[in-house]
Amino acid sequence: MRYPWKVRRWALVVGLVVITAVAVAGMQSHFAGQAHISRQPRTGAAGPGHVEAVVVAEAASRLIAKGTVPYAIESMMNGGLFSTDRNAFDNDTYIDTWHRTPGLAGQAWLIDVYSDGSIRFRADKANKCIDVYRSNVAGAGSRLVLWDCNDTNTQRWQIRSRLNGTAVLHSARWDLCLNQLGARKDPDRGEIGLWRCGDAPNGPNDVWLLTPYKA
Repeated sequence: MRYPWKVRRWALVVGLVVITAVAVAGMQSHFAGQAHISRQPRTGAAGPGHVEAVVVAEAASRLIAKGTVPYAIESMMNGGLFSTDRNAFDNDTYIDTWHRTPGLAGQAWLIDVYSDGSIRFRADKANKCIDVYRSNVAGAGSRLVLWDCNDTNTQRWQIRSRLNGTAVLHSARWDLCLNQLGARKDPDRGEIGLWRCGDAPNGPNDVWLLTPYKA
């Protein structure tokens, strides 16, 4: 059946309106999707690996694993262990060496690991970590102390392993290493602090051995 021209004209108008409405709705949906996508990580030309690298970089300062097995940190200079002075756990308690003493809580350290590979040493019996005394003005010769655990790089160390299983502990904050200051050969009351890495003319006073702690 052939409809009159007026009827056909109104049908055409209605059809155009419907098509336009559908098109507008589709465009809105498309741009809404684009807006949503734009808030996601962008791989760009670098590909998904670029996103992973960014994620790793952003998480580099985050703790990824807390140690549960205590270790002892032994000086290869005198055989003494990292020990809290007088077995205390207060802030600013010095860290010295002391002969291995089974059951001495101040010689037990948990090793926490960060996603950038650095570590910190946390006392097994307190939420205190090995830090550097007056770290805002620290340098070569500064002593080690206990302080409340935090994520600052003054409490973090990079392990430089040696072939014999020992390690040099390099500061994540300064170009300095943990050192048996004064190359003291008596294991008791040996002061531990920062010093130039490898500058050990009197012996292996910046070399350490991590062994399981014996309660």
